[in-house]
Amino acid sequence: MRIGCLLPLVLLSFAALAPPVLPQGGDSNINAIESALESRSPLRALRLARRALERLTQRVSDDPEGAAQIARLLALQAVAEAGIDDLDSARWSWALALHLDPEVQDLNLLRFGPTGTLVASWEERPLAVDGEITDERFAERPGGPATLFSVDGDSILPDRKSGKDPRYGRGSSPRPVILQIHLDRRGRPTLPRVVEAPSPLRAYLATEAVRDWRFQPARINGNEVAVYINWRVDFR
Repeated sequence: MRIGCLLPLVLLSFAALAPPVLPQGGDSNINAIESALESRSPLRALRLARRALERLTQRVSDDPEGAAQIARLLALQAVAEAGIDDLDSARWSWALALHLDPEVQDLNLLRFGPTGTLVASWEERPLAVDGEITDERFAERPGGPATLFSVDGDSILPDRKSGKDPRYGRGSSPRPVILQIHLDRRGRPTLPRVVEAPSPLRAYLATEAVRDWRFQPARINGNEVAVYINWRVDFR
């Protein structure tokens, strides 16, 4: 067989061994973000990551394979957010990345310096008991952490006071997503966990919407406390 006939077979063999890449320019997006992080330009990396995520979520379907693509961009976004000292946002992005694809833990974030090392050290938290209080004044009581629904005294449940439901433009309204979120004493959501979701894409869209929500804080005996809650997120 002539060399000219063998060449297509060789190329196909290399293509089969190559790692999967993001569609429609995904690799160039990743390379640009990583270059910005390596050159210690977190603001530029953050802008690129957000833009890439927006474009990607407009293209990917509900196929589970989209999870790894979104997770990799979220991991890089977390490093960028840590680079501008927005640690709450960085923890949020990293927590969602770990849930969508635990293999992002294998990414070499250490090459991005101290911020990459910091993000790589964060582990995914386990699901909490619904309503678990994280306020140290209550958590130190005998018998383990108290819950909002069993603590002594008058208690007021947290209530959502602002924020839009996520939009999903693909056909009929999808099933809702159930999230567990940690609310701090000011009613700001942190550390999301996906309890139930029809697909990775919907989990991402729901979680990103909740990132901007604000809640009336939970109260016990008149004191504002931090709690874990489960929340149903419906789509518009």
